[in-house]
Amino acid sequence: MPEQSEHHHFKTGEALPPLKPGVLRLYSMAFCPFAERTRFVLAAKGIDYELVNVNTFQKPEWYFDKNPDGVVPTLEQDDKLIQESIVTCEYLDELYPDIAPMFPSDPYLRSRDKLFIQRFGKFISGFYLSGKEKGENEELRSAAIKNVESVEQELKKRGTPFFSGSSPGMVDFSIWPFIYRIPYSRSLGDGGLDSFVLLKQWMDRMRQDKIIAPRIVEDEALLEFSTHYRTPGSRFDEIQTKAIK
Repeated sequence: MPEQSEHHHFKTGEALPPLKPGVLRLYSMAFCPFAERTRFVLAAKGIDYELVNVNTFQKPEWYFDKNPDGVVPTLEQDDKLIQESIVTCEYLDELYPDIAPMFPSDPYLRSRDKLFIQRFGKFISGFYLSGKEKGENEELRSAAIKNVESVEQELKKRGTPFFSGSSPGMVDFSIWPFIYRIPYSRSLGDGGLDSFVLLKQWMDRMRQDKIIAPRIVEDEALLEFSTHYRTPGSRFDEIQTKAIK
């Protein structure tokens, strides 16, 4: 569990909180889907950590010393800094290999999962592009639908309740933060995910998972954040209090 209040986001001009020796710290942002990936893995493995939220649109000056790109997530422990969502997730999985392994033990199945996550990255880009167009660009919408179809076909091919088998694993935790945001982006048009039966069933199972269920971002918070997050003086802390069930 995180050791620090989850509601404050450090912004420009605010001082860096001192890091205690040996403590694992996660730099995150409440509404960032990339950071959610890392938070899910931390929760699944029951790893204690300190949470420091960063206002990613009014970034504190010191954060660029932690991550030159200024993005989240970043892990820090003593003199170690690990950036990027999938890299941080794999680092945690390798650091605690005997607790809730995120990948299959079979080398082939593990490589299959890693390749699918890598390919899913292309879907993320298309999702954000079409979302910015609010579903009004037919070419972008068609590309987004094709990408979601490929995700559903992968689930069908695997023939398991979750992408990782009988319970969620790295694939599920990696794609969930983006899939459940689709209805709010209108990237697929007005129909959303209605025609993707298997994917919707997977989403229902994910919502009941012991790791996901207590960390679902509420609809009201997602909608409010998507409206205000780029405005001056973004109300990160205020909106976040509505975010988690």
